[in-house]
Amino acid sequence: MDAKSIINSMDTDGDSKISRKEAQGPILQMFDQIDTNSDSLLTENEINISMNSLKDSSQIGVVKNEMVQPILQLLNPMSLYLIKTKLMMDIVFIAPIDATQVYLVDMDGNKVFGFDTGSKISLDAQILDDGSILGSFDNENDNWTDKGSAGIIKLFNSDGKLNWTYNYSSDSYCSHHDVLMMENGDVAFIACNKISNAEASENGVDPAVLNSDGIWPISIVEVDPHTNEIVWTWNSWDHIVQDINPDAKNYGDVSQNPNLIDINYSGKSEDVMHCNGIEYDADRDIFYLSSITYGEIWVIDHSTTTEEAASHEGGNYGVGGDLVYRFGNPRAYDNDQGSVVSTGQHAPSLTDEGTLLVFVNRMKDKRNQSEVLEFDLTQPFSLIANSDNEPTVIWKFTNKNLYSQNTSSATRLKNGNTLICEGDYGLWEVNADGKIVWKLKYIDGDKKHVSLFQSKRYYFDDEAVSNLGIDGSTIK
Repeated sequence: MDAKSIINSMDTDGDSKISRKEAQGPILQMFDQIDTNSDSLLTENEINISMNSLKDSSQIGVVKNEMVQPILQLLNPMSLYLIKTKLMMDIVFIAPIDATQVYLVDMDGNKVFGFDTGSKISLDAQILDDGSILGSFDNENDNWTDKGSAGIIKLFNSDGKLNWTYNYSSDSYCSHHDVLMMENGDVAFIACNKISNAEASENGVDPAVLNSDGIWPISIVEVDPHTNEIVWTWNSWDHIVQDINPDAKNYGDVSQNPNLIDINYSGKSEDVMHCNGIEYDADRDIFYLSSITYGEIWVIDHSTTTEEAASHEGGNYGVGGDLVYRFGNPRAYDNDQGSVVSTGQHAPSLTDEGTLLVFVNRMKDKRNQSEVLEFDLTQPFSLIANSDNEPTVIWKFTNKNLYSQNTSSATRLKNGNTLICEGDYGLWEVNADGKIVWKLKYIDGDKKHVSLFQSKRYYFDDEAVSNLGIDGSTIK
């Protein structure tokens, strides 16, 4: 199909051009790259230039995109050519759990970049703007058995050479799940901290959940990679409340203390909170922390000092290290106001508009179905006892085939669509109307299915990809 036919298939107002509103599928995904004069209209000449410049692009195939034919039917009469070429110029970062290699793949799953990390990926890895790659890796010599435990943080240069490694693993603590690079150049990550049965009992933990390995509350650790110095920490253990033992510490009315964490809510042994995702909002200087066992996203004030973070006062929000805000499951703090929207979730992800995307693994009413929710968090945080404190859900997506019991994430793309990483399957792209515009079941080169945690979409001209030396024709 030529450029003129493409325009005829989408031009609804008869001006012989395609507006962003008229664009569909691959044309919409690549709109900004095709629109060379940035007038928000695609002409026949602009589409021809894009197509001609990519006719000779080569590909190496390892995974087939199972949505090719459904997309063709959806975009009829657009041709397979538009998908087979790199007209969309999109690539996706893949970091399979328990694998040692990370990849960038094109829209058909073909590898365009990759290297071996030398360690099993615990869960998370990501490309930074300078082309370096930060990840969380297994310390296979430790004794932590919990899913998501890691122990080692690694930072690789854009050429794949190891730049920095940091071991945060001992008998009493271990890095866990997620890691991120902050704007100040520090690295922040989730960690577990082991509390003995004796200390747990003194602090009002239900004896019924205690076993030989104590309990593992969550902390956030911030380290300077240039000095290996821990520059800030927050520990959930400093911010608990319990209502089962009046003779123990932290006794109080859970419902009257919404800024504190009911240590007995989940009823879990050992990994009592199982936090599985962290996001940093530099504008507000806060962390979003996902606890799957509480079904909540917690908001923690990073403007505090470490001393204030261990207290109930100080910082920009005046509550020290207590929860500034929380949402998703008000029953976790004995609040019968507000709706429960999560019975388990992963990976909070900020959008450019200040909203937050969350992958909910198990919907409240359909436990074998997942959904993605977008929360409006642009308003000031308000956390009041016995009140509806829940934020507004401004967008959601689900599908009968969308279900992952574990891991998973969602991110907002430049084109306004949402990239969903379904951990037990692969990748989805859906638009604001909930229409599926792309789907990829990801398997490795041996045709084995892999599990994923978080994936991000890039263009070849993105700073991070450019710094890796990938220009759309280079295969590494």
